[in-house]
Amino acid sequence: MSLVWRGLAWVLAISLVVYFVIQASRALDLAVLREALSQSDVWLALLVGSLLYACIIPVTGWAWAILLSARSESWRPSTLAVILGLSQLAKYIPGNIAQHAARATIAMRQGMKPTSLIATVAQETVLAIAASVVIGLLALFIGNHGLTVLDPRQIKIMLIAGILLLTAFGVLLLFNRSMLASQGQAMGGLISALTTLPGWKATSAALLAYSLNYLLVGIGLWCVAFALGESDSLSYLAVTAAFSLSWLLGFMTPGAPAGLGTREGIMLVLLQGTSTSEILVTFVLLARVVTMSGDIISFLGAAFMQTRLKRFEVNR
Repeated sequence: MSLVWRGLAWVLAISLVVYFVIQASRALDLAVLREALSQSDVWLALLVGSLLYACIIPVTGWAWAILLSARSESWRPSTLAVILGLSQLAKYIPGNIAQHAARATIAMRQGMKPTSLIATVAQETVLAIAASVVIGLLALFIGNHGLTVLDPRQIKIMLIAGILLLTAFGVLLLFNRSMLASQGQAMGGLISALTTLPGWKATSAALLAYSLNYLLVGIGLWCVAFALGESDSLSYLAVTAAFSLSWLLGFMTPGAPAGLGTREGIMLVLLQGTSTSEILVTFVLLARVVTMSGDIISFLGAAFMQTRLKRFEVNR
């Protein structure tokens, strides 16, 4: 079954990449792109967008520290941000596994318990996806773009995902201890450690942090739209919704490194009708420059911080 799922995921990912390449080849006017890159305002917007995108590392580190604190583990957010930053570039290795493997390796070398790592990363995934759905759909509705940009199958997927995420979020929100904590055997103890839940305070704070990530990236992308002279058509709500939902759908269709090509295709679909094809393709390409530059900044920042610290310190 997993082999079939991976096969379908690859087919979908490749289809989206092909769609983006076709749309780009048809609509991209190299003269428009060259003109955009010749403007100092665009370069400034790319820098601002990259820095705002890089902010997701310290914000996510802070959220990770909150989830770990709910398990009675005290870690500095700066330490966790360094771990996240050092593993950031690994997501460009095809397969979307290297980043998680690098993060796990670095974290456990610094003394993080494997059960805490697995549990908090799973909780992070649920909450990050929930935040992308909430921010993305709210931005669509408030911006009067609605669900008309999605086809019925995508709407159905969103509704099913929303129900599942609401259920998972409720479980994380309401419980702050393992439902299997009473079992004393070794296997029961392991399951208990993995299923210990963060409770409503930690869950709410982490969800707000992940939501803030999408809002910050949206500001950065809107700066790019502003520099292109498209701040009205490519409004803050429109680009925030496009990024949030393209991240979600790209996350659910693994295959391309860091969603390369996949998310661009989804963003084009979500932004259809807001501007001309030439501007949309240019904007989407510049959005990828923002995310890639932000990842490089995150890695270099983490590497710099690592050299300033003698070792990663854990507050216990």
